[in-house]
Amino acid sequence: MTGYDNLTPRMPGEAPEQEPRIDAVIGQSVLKIDGPAKVSGAAVYTDDLKRPRMLHGALLGSPYPHARILGYNTSAARALPGVKAVLTAEDLPVQNIGAAVCDEPILARGKTRYVGEPIAAVAAVSVAIARAAVQLIEIEYEELPAVFDAEEAMALGAPIIHEDAGSYARATEAPFADNMVAHMELETGDVDKVWAECDHIIEGEYAIPAIHAQYMETCGALAELDNSGKLIVWCSTQSIFLTQLSIASALQIPMSKVRCITPAVGGGFGAKFGSVEPITAALTLATRRPVKLVLSRDEDMSMMRTRHAAKIRMKTGARADGTLLCRDIDIILNGGAYADLSPLVLECSILLAHGPYRIPNVRTVGRVAYTNRLRAGAFRGFGVMQPTFAGESQLDELAAKLQIDPIDFRIRNAMQSGDYNMGSHHIPSCHLAECLESIQSHPDFIAASAERVGPTGRKRGVGISSVTQQSGLFSSSAAVRVAEDGTLVLNTGYIDIGTGSDTSLAQICAGTLGLGVEHVNVVAPDTDGVAYDFGTASDRASRGVSESVYRASLAVKQKLFEFASVMLQCPPDRLELRPGGRVGIIEAPEAELPFSAIVQWGLYAGNGPIIGTHAYYMQEQKINHVQTRSVGFRMGGGVWYGYGATAVQVEVNEDTGQVEVIAAWHAHDVGRVINPDGARGQVYGGVAQGISGALYEELVWDNGHLTNPSLMDYKIVGAPEVPHRIHAILLENRLPDSPYGAKGFAEPTIIGVAPAIANAVANAVGARVRTLPITAERVLNTLSVS
Repeated sequence: MTGYDNLTPRMPGEAPEQEPRIDAVIGQSVLKIDGPAKVSGAAVYTDDLKRPRMLHGALLGSPYPHARILGYNTSAARALPGVKAVLTAEDLPVQNIGAAVCDEPILARGKTRYVGEPIAAVAAVSVAIARAAVQLIEIEYEELPAVFDAEEAMALGAPIIHEDAGSYARATEAPFADNMVAHMELETGDVDKVWAECDHIIEGEYAIPAIHAQYMETCGALAELDNSGKLIVWCSTQSIFLTQLSIASALQIPMSKVRCITPAVGGGFGAKFGSVEPITAALTLATRRPVKLVLSRDEDMSMMRTRHAAKIRMKTGARADGTLLCRDIDIILNGGAYADLSPLVLECSILLAHGPYRIPNVRTVGRVAYTNRLRAGAFRGFGVMQPTFAGESQLDELAAKLQIDPIDFRIRNAMQSGDYNMGSHHIPSCHLAECLESIQSHPDFIAASAERVGPTGRKRGVGISSVTQQSGLFSSSAAVRVAEDGTLVLNTGYIDIGTGSDTSLAQICAGTLGLGVEHVNVVAPDTDGVAYDFGTASDRASRGVSESVYRASLAVKQKLFEFASVMLQCPPDRLELRPGGRVGIIEAPEAELPFSAIVQWGLYAGNGPIIGTHAYYMQEQKINHVQTRSVGFRMGGGVWYGYGATAVQVEVNEDTGQVEVIAAWHAHDVGRVINPDGARGQVYGGVAQGISGALYEELVWDNGHLTNPSLMDYKIVGAPEVPHRIHAILLENRLPDSPYGAKGFAEPTIIGVAPAIANAVANAVGARVRTLPITAERVLNTLSVS
């Protein structure tokens, strides 16, 4: 096998698309729109930007995990030559912000709740002077008792981190008390009663650590005031509109006075929903000059967000014939000092903790707690990675007890199209069994399964996991305009953070209207000029944003036909789109008009410009309370479910405990492939990132102090650790209500990697590691016990 391979079978019964103009674009490996600029270094990121008379910002972080702020002395910092502003919470409006709970000031007010929390901000003529100035700020603290473990934080007598939590505005109705941010439950069937019917039961406890997203570009922003007094903020964000809202809210100014623009973004993985933008904007308001604030790597790791650390207790029962009967799950998430998106992450965790299986009796109880650690937020996999590690590990243990092949066991219990998730949410399309079978029958996987010892004499093994995740949330919109030369202008606020979404959305627009992608101009995200979009998350480009782009493009097609019918003196229903941007009369090859002629007729002699728009809200499914008992659910979840499977082959050094991933397979039902190269890229990246979290990554704290806030001490996967053989198996089962049948699948590519590796290690040497990362030390410890 040389390089990466790919299988893209069309599933039985699927007819090929009949329109050549669509097939010329949709399903083709179009080069990424931003590719040339990024590989040449020409792409402009936030830190590349400069403005006249620009100042530089710096932040002072808290030295204590929990302390009352008694007073500030900023005189020495203000006196330092070159310093133009020093801000603390006393200089700002008394206003908290937050995604799910409004609990966070942009600079600590009254007390600090984690080490590194921004306490003060400085603007100066250079980065060096700004950093020197923050060190001159003197703050008087009264150190308070701190708590770092989520269970300990919810125990009676634990230090209260937010004394006034009851006064916070919330976007969730989940019960909360003291340090508990949210409590949620789901139950279907009768879990307590059915244990007696189980022939085999497995139970265990699993631990997943906090990790950092390690995007290539750290968080940063540049703000300035225009001549009208409007704040213009360039920033590395996943949502210009949520960022605009957070700035306006934090500084108590109208949203019309805030304009957010996003240049190239160097990754996000969920962690860039608001960062330093409000602080940067506050420095600009204080100095009336442009200010740029870009975090260093250690600042970013100490001040921004983590994935939720989790402790999961799970119990699963089955009959002797391999039928799953019940699963009982308890999930505790460490939310850190502020809620951020924790309630939504918890909702996703408990909704999908049972896995993509037909289990008639399921109970999931979840809680997320405040602690004196860095806040946790969105991370690729959004709450599903944690319970999937526990559940898929447990399934392999159960399969071993039942003496059933792990893949056959999963196929036997896999959800199918038409099933109901947790007894409530309808699943219109589920092809998990085909995903598992495609890996099981893959020639390389068959060979790997038979290979028990590698060339070096070290043990080898294979592991499998099934994957599910929701996709598509909240609102999106798009506008498509035909320019005077017949090209297209695509306008949407969705931000390409490296995923290739600009390219795939351009393909949908171009394919719908019969043009090449090179004729689509994708407008840069700017709150003053683009259509609203919630933000880059939850595979929304394929499920939601694409709907708006597709419908807006169809509206353009309708107007083109209306105008052309007048020009060609032909009814609209006799017209057709032709490749190259033309409208012609059916069965009359010579009777046609280019888009340029049609749009110019509209502009100067007809009915105005040709613009198509569409606004869309992806409706969540509701909980059926007859079938499913629930506590604390905000709306219900279950927008749309996707399914796939991941497998790996590992080699384990029994002397050192070191684990090496030799090969990987990821099979996914993608509906229809929009861009094959882009889809394969999602698999390669997801598998690599999954290996990193499974084997290497862990944020380590000592009494609240992060001990490894740099890439010198925080290990992530490198090219040598990524296997040469990653097999991307893309199955096509088109979704009827999605543009061209596409389904989202970027997030799930990371979710199943860790449990697959854990299962492969157990398959190789019999060591079952239940704590991530699967380090050499943990493997050796488990081997010694076993």
